[in-house]
Amino acid sequence: MGIFKIDQKSHSLSRAVFIAIFIGAIIGLSLHFIATDSSKIVIDWYSIIGNGYVNLLKLVAVPLIFISILSAINKLENNAGIGKMSLTIVACMLVLVMIAGFVGLLTAHVIGLDASAFGHMQSTLTTDDVSKTAAVSLPQLLTSLIPTNLFLDLTAHAACRLLASLSLPCWPVSRC
Repeated sequence: MGIFKIDQKSHSLSRAVFIAIFIGAIIGLSLHFIATDSSKIVIDWYSIIGNGYVNLLKLVAVPLIFISILSAINKLENNAGIGKMSLTIVACMLVLVMIAGFVGLLTAHVIGLDASAFGHMQSTLTTDDVSKTAAVSLPQLLTSLIPTNLFLDLTAHAACRLLASLSLPCWPVSRC
């Protein structure tokens, strides 16, 4: 009821979002400290809303970053600035990849990792995947249907999630 009053008044969107986050944090903390066996089920169902919100934020973040990069490039006055910026970005990425490669090699050397362990690891991973799939609850399944990366969902990687997220806006129309 209080959120609807906030929406009707002339408050800014950022203030409404912070109030909603604060209310959600209070609800989450109260559910955490009053935890019983039955409240674990309630927490699972509340997590659909919380994790869904975070997944939608992730979904919005990628295009916003892409558009901000494009607008920054568009605001450059001369073409030399674009080339210099591109060279700097590529050089930074190559240096980061080199550092990551050295860290990976050093880690493999320190822990004594070799190729003989991969066969055992693959069978263990397959067994773990089967047990994780069997242990997914309905709230976790519903949360997993909310997209987090639109570009990944447009590939064949997540066809089920893509169909579910595309059919949700059409659901009220089909009921008419």
